Amino acid sequence: MALRVRKLAKELRREPVEVLGILHALGYTRYRSIEDQLPSTVVAKVRKGVRQGVQPLPMKPARNSRAQERELLEQAGSDDLMSQLVPGVVKRGGGDKPKAAPATSPVPPVAPAPTPVAEPVPAEVPPTLEPSIDIEVSDRALQAQKAVLDSERRRLKSQQAVLEAEKARLAEQTSRLKARLGGLEAERESLDTLREALEAERAALDEERAALGEQPVASPSRELPTLQSLLEQRGLRGNDEFERAIQVLARQRLLRQVLWCLRVDGEEELSELLASKLVLVEGDVGEELAHKAAVSVAPNRAELPSRHHLRQAVAELGEILLLNGMRRVRLVGGRPVWHRMLRGQMDPRVEWTFLPAAERSKVQAEEDVQRTDLLILWNVDVNDEAAAVYETGRAHVVYMNEDSLGGFLQRLSHALGG
Repeated sequence: MALRVRKLAKELRREPVEVLGILHALGYTRYRSIEDQLPSTVVAKVRKGVRQGVQPLPMKPARNSRAQERELLEQAGSDDLMSQLVPGVVKRGGGDKPKAAPATSPVPPVAPAPTPVAEPVPAEVPPTLEPSIDIEVSDRALQAQKAVLDSERRRLKSQQAVLEAEKARLAEQTSRLKARLGGLEAERESLDTLREALEAERAALDEERAALGEQPVASPSRELPTLQSLLEQRGLRGNDEFERAIQVLARQRLLRQVLWCLRVDGEEELSELLASKLVLVEGDVGEELAHKAAVSVAPNRAELPSRHHLRQAVAELGEILLLNGMRRVRLVGGRPVWHRMLRGQMDPRVEWTFLPAAERSKVQAEEDVQRTDLLILWNVDVNDEAAAVYETGRAHVVYMNEDSLGGFLQRLSHALGG
C-alpha cells in the first residue's frame, strides 16, 4: 500500500527532509516533496535503509501545487485574490462599485518565485550499494532456505529408514508366526496320526484277545517252525529278502493279523536287540533319528521326549549346572544315542564328557574325579574301591538308574536341587 513521505517520517520518528535525503541516498531522486506517495517496495527499502544506518543527503523539500494553492489562499485573507491580481475585477456579490483604475500604468502581478530545488550532494554511501546489499541478503536467504530443505530431506530419509526397518521387522515376525503355525499344524497332524495308531492298536489287541480265546494252545512236545523257514517256503532267500518282506508286511499293517501266533526261541537275544536298538519316541520321529529304529508311542511310555520337551529340559538342566558352579561334567553310561542327543542340545558354557557304560575300577574312578565338577554314573556298576574314591573325591557324584532320557533329565535336575 502507498504511503506519503510525511507519514513515513512520522512512523520512523524522523524529519520528512531526512526521509527525502534517505530516498536520494538510496537512488530514488524523483521524490522531492513530503506529500509524494511512496509504493510499498520503496517504503520497505527506506525502512531497511534506516535500520542499516544509511545517511540522508542534505536537501530541502520542493513545494507541490497543492501546498502552493493553500499558501496563496492564506495570503488572500478576507480580500479577493482576483481583485489584487487583475485590476478592475470586483468580487461577485460585493456592495461597492468597482473603483476606477489609477492613471498610472497597472503593475503586472508578481508571480510567486519558484521554490529553489536543492541540488543533491554526493552521499557518503554510493547509490550502487543498495543492489549489492539486496543481492547479499537474498543470497543469505536462499542459503538459509537451502539449509532448511536439506534438513527436511535428511529428516524424511531418516523417517523412511525407520519405516523400512519396521517393515522388515514386521515381515520377520510374520514369517516366524507362519513357521510356528506350520509347526503346530504338523504337530497336530502327528498327534492325529498317533491317535489313529493307538486306536488301531487297541482294536488289534481286542482282536488278538478274541483270537487267543479261540485258538488251541500248541503242544510243548511239538517242534515249532521258525519264521525264517516259513519265509523260505514262500520263495524268499537271504536275510535282505526276509527283512524286506517283513517291512512290507508291517508297512501294509498285515503283521497284526499273525502277531499272536509268532513264537520266539532265542528270547534273550531278541530282548537285548530290542533294548539296545529300538527307541520309543514321544510324538513325531525327528531327523536325528531318521536312521534309527524309532517308534512313535504315547508320552507315558516314551524313552525319548519330544523335541520341544527335550530342548526345555536340557535348558533347565544347563541353568541349574551354571547356578551350582558345575562347568565340567562327566557322564558315564547311558545309550550312545542319548549321548548324541545331549551333545547337540547342551549349553556350550558347560564342558561335557561322555563315556560308555563299563564297571568302574579304582584307576578309572580316580580319573573320573580329576578336573570334574559333576560325575554322573548312569546304570554303571561300581566296586568298593571305586566307591571309596568317589566318596572322598572333590567331584559331586550322582547315581542314575533311569531307562529313558526324559526320566534321566528330570531325576538329575531334582538331584541337583532344581
